[in-house]
Parts: sequence; C-alpha cells; structure tokens
Amino acid sequence: MRNIVGNVIETDVGPVSSRPSEYMLWNEIYSPALSKELDSLLKKAAAKCVKDPDSLKRIAFMRREFYDRIEKGRANYLKTTADVEAWKGYIPQLEAGEKISVDGKGNEKAWSKAPAHYLLPNSSVKSEAVEVHTFFKALRDRDNFYFYVECEEPETAKMSSLKRKFDEFNIWEDNTVEIFLNPSGDRKTGYQLIFNSLNSLADNRFKLKTMDWKWNSGAEYKTVVTPGKKWTLEVRIPRNTMEPCKDRLVANVMRSRVIGEKRSPFDTWSPKISSSQFVDNYGILEFERAENISILPGGNFTEAVHARRFIGNHRPHRWYNNRIVKKDTRIFRSGGMSVRMDKDTEGLTFYDLRGVMKPATSYRLTFYIKTQDVVSLFTWGGGVYFSLDCGMKPRKTIGFPVNNGKFLGTMPWTRQSFEFTTPEGFGKDGRPYLSFCRHNRYNDPKGIAWIDQVEIFELPAKK
Repeated sequence: MRNIVGNVIETDVGPVSSRPSEYMLWNEIYSPALSKELDSLLKKAAAKCVKDPDSLKRIAFMRREFYDRIEKGRANYLKTTADVEAWKGYIPQLEAGEKISVDGKGNEKAWSKAPAHYLLPNSSVKSEAVEVHTFFKALRDRDNFYFYVECEEPETAKMSSLKRKFDEFNIWEDNTVEIFLNPSGDRKTGYQLIFNSLNSLADNRFKLKTMDWKWNSGAEYKTVVTPGKKWTLEVRIPRNTMEPCKDRLVANVMRSRVIGEKRSPFDTWSPKISSSQFVDNYGILEFERAENISILPGGNFTEAVHARRFIGNHRPHRWYNNRIVKKDTRIFRSGGMSVRMDKDTEGLTFYDLRGVMKPATSYRLTFYIKTQDVVSLFTWGGGVYFSLDCGMKPRKTIGFPVNNGKFLGTMPWTRQSFEFTTPEGFGKDGRPYLSFCRHNRYNDPKGIAWIDQVEIFELPAKK
C-alpha cells in the first residue's frame, strides 16, 4: 500500500501523493510473481486449516476480497493493454524534396499519403456518438513531426476562445485541439501542446502529476477558420526538443469543443482515455506500414453506398445487403463511419471470397462490434453473429461466437478476434462468402448492432 499511496513528489503547489502508473501497478507492485506467491500462500494456509472451519472462512474471505480482486484488475489491465497495442496509425516519412508549408491548409501533396485518423468520444462518456467529425493526419522527417487536424464545425461564429499569450494556463478553457507525444515510448514522460482556434499555444512536459511549463516545443503552427464549416490546425514540432523516437510514436490527439457557454466532453483518438495525460493508454503511430495487412478489401466501410445495397461500385460485388446498407457517421470506430444493422436490414455480406482466401489455410478475423438492446425471443434465434460459408457441398459454415453463440443485449464498442482454418474443399462447389447477421429481425424490432474495421489476416503455416 505504501508503494501505491506513499509516493510523494514535490510540485509547485507543494508535496503531492502520486499514484503509480498502470504499468508499474501491475508489473512491479502487484507483479505476476507476487500474485503467484499470494495464491500459493493462500493454498498452504487452507491446507493447514482443513479442520478449522472458522479459519477456512477467513482464508476464503481474503481470497475473494483481496486476491480475486487483484486478479480481476490484472485481467482488465491486460485486456486494455491488448486493445491499446492494437490501436495503431501510420505516420509516413516525407520524401526527399518534399516540404510542408505551415499555413493551416494541409493541401500539400504529401498529406495525401497520410491516412486520416478520426477522434472518438472519450471513455468516460456513455454516448459513443460524436457531435461533429474531427480527424488528424501525421507526417515526419528527420527533424520534425507534422500534424494536420481538421475540426468539423457548423457553428464557427460561436466558438469560444480568447487570443492568449504564449503558455497562458487558462487556454484549457477555450475551444481547443491538444497534441500529446511520448517519443521515448516509456509511457511515463509526455509532452502536451494545446492550441485554441484563435491561434494561441501553451505547451508543457509532464510526468505523473507534475507539469513543467518551462519546456517549450518550438512549434510552428497556424489555425484557419472556414466560416460555418470547420477550423483547421497545421503544426510542425521539432524533434530535438524531446527524447529520441525510433520506429513508432506513442501519441494522442484530443479536441475540446466549446460553443458559446456549452463545453462538450472531449473527443480523443485513443479510445481508452478518460483523462488527458493518461499516457499509458495513448495509441501508436507506426513509422512503417505493417507487413501483415488485412487481405479483406473495404473493411473500414469508407466507400460510398452504391444503388442502396452495395458499398462501393465493384464487379464482382464486395460488401452488400439484400435490402439496404445503412452507414452511421456519428457512431463508428475508424474511418468516420460504420455499418448499422437494425430492423430494416438483414445484415452485411462480403460477396465472393475466391481470390481472397485459400483452402486449408489459417486466418485471424478481427472486428469491432457495438450492440444496443439486442434480444433473443427464441432459443434458436435472435442476436448478432458472424458466419463464413465455405462454398462446399454439403454446406459447411464456420461461425463466431463459437458453439452457435450470439452477441446480445447492450455492449459498448468491443474488439473481437477469432482464429480459424478453412477446409480443404473451400470454394470447390460454389461461391464462399462471409456475413454479419442480425437474426430474427421481425421479432426484435428495437435491437441495433454496429460493425466496423473488419479485417482478416493470413496466419503463418504451422511447422
């Protein structure tokens, strides 16, 4: 307990008790070795008290209220860590001769190579719908990091900001965008740059609860307001003001929207964020594109709907619905939109997997799903599930959740992962296809499900 609440640090306002980071808590304080030792001690104690019921009750209480709570906390930490590690973007390098003019417009050709990363409601907000879209792009060269942030804003005339002096602390009250960097990747020391929509900046270096406002980023920046549409930020951040960064940049971008006297909850790129300087859960911008990329085209659903039933205009078709495709631009996980399945839709199907997947090959399917009030009124129906039709006779399907399971009830955005192996006869007798199904739609008129970022990765052959 002393290691958790007894760590006192000196700040500008005096000594402050500093809580350890999540990494330190679960890897150094409540380490796996300590957990194993506690389990062993409790087992030994129980073995010695077989004939003492009162002592056994006390030992069971200690296991339930202490050890089991530690293990539950560790399981939550490991899941969050896995989700954070999976939350990755890409920060391309400028090619020789390419230059970025920091004018707030982001219209250089180099920006077209950088993917757009969309912000989401922070994890403390019950609603997972954004009010307005915000996305950023990132670039790098040997000496600088570059960011372009675009904030959709139909009410630019009501944006609340003041023209402030450099490093004015109260800039947090304004309509702002914040960029957080942890170049070393230690998830301890971070750098915060706060920009308001009137082109003011405050920056600091932080670690745990301490903030060093004497640190200066040396950033070059410019904001531009397009009345009634958006405001944008373009910034160049010199790398020599921070620790060296290799291979990947741990980072986050946040937006605080203040319109008149109304402050909306902040949006964030890293979805597991409930407070701004929680560097443990920042996402990762990779310097190089991943070698193992998804083999499934269009799984982020950013292409336009064609003829009401198809995503994109492809031959043969890719993603489609027998009735109508519904896209949601307020509730999504990536790319600024998701696919919504409700009483008007029958699900979502990828038309033909020939040329995409192979027989007798192992794959990993990953996707994000969110559900709202999905019910099952019969033992054989209801719920949302994934199905892979293998294109064989007799018919063979692979389903997830396994054992004919379904996604039911109300569930926030959750990342799912499922590994499977295609049979030898995959695609031999017909068109193999995959589907996300919302079963029993006639008897479940209120249930809704959202699907986003569907990816399939080929796994190495087992030796």
